[in-house]
Amino acid sequence: MSPRRCVAVSVAVLAFGWAHAAVTFDDAWIRAARPGSVVAAAYCSITNGGTDPVTIVEFAGAWRAEIHETVQESGVSRMRPLKRLTVAPGATVTLAPGGKHLMLFDLDPAASRTTLYAVFDDGKRLPVEFEIRARK
Repeated sequence: MSPRRCVAVSVAVLAFGWAHAAVTFDDAWIRAARPGSVVAAAYCSITNGGTDPVTIVEFAGAWRAEIHETVQESGVSRMRPLKRLTVAPGATVTLAPGGKHLMLFDLDPAASRTTLYAVFDDGKRLPVEFEIRARK
């Protein structure tokens, strides 16, 4: 491989990784499932410190996770699945009770932490550690 080709490959690798390196996940937590249930909700704040938008298409891990959004329709609160979460440059998307969130299925009731992987539309995956908090 010529030196010019090596430099081009190195620059492409740096550019590919940079967009995802600028994404941070803060206050990642899961509300423990109700007794007898295997469904729980997960929350966090996702900040894009980069200059390009990033799109998360799923969260993968030991348990099935779906991206959802709570909406009000005719005075009734309903959940609907989302195919993706796009975070604009310099923006934060907050997953919180009553809004966008993750639904987790078959969560181990004995777990106190778990790692889910944010999967981006280009296939890149970043680990996000979630703390499981008891219900109040």
